[in-house]
Amino acid sequence: MAYKLTRKDFGLTAGVVVALLWLAFVWPTPWREYKLDDEHIRLNRFTGKTETLTMFGWQPVFYSTSPRYNYDGVWVDVPKLQKALETAGRDVVSDLNHIKYGLRYKRYPDALEALDKLMELPSLTDGQKQIVSEVIEQVKHVAKSQEAAK
Repeated sequence: MAYKLTRKDFGLTAGVVVALLWLAFVWPTPWREYKLDDEHIRLNRFTGKTETLTMFGWQPVFYSTSPRYNYDGVWVDVPKLQKALETAGRDVVSDLNHIKYGLRYKRYPDALEALDKLMELPSLTDGQKQIVSEVIEQVKHVAKSQEAAK
């Protein structure tokens, strides 16, 4: 005896299909988006890839291969910090972006706050914490040089 498809069965099946399509394509979106003042940044939740919005669309963020950055005459080893935290997980990407943003726009207290948040992460190893503390000292030195210049 063949099973007869009823209106109730069709509605249930259509509801399940819609729910599965919504879960697959709408939630969760692969991108988590941030806005830091005038800069739009998005982070891929699955790969950790970071992109910034430019007039040409979303462009990947490339990390510098230079050994250090010079801020107000003080060298800060941001690339070393980025390299050390590559294995720390995706939760540090936002803090790294806040650090770089704070340094770029001379918001040193914001950069120090993000560095302090990194130091409090229990997932960091002792070596990673050592590098974070070195960068904290470098940023404090930059902040002091800025205060002395005023």
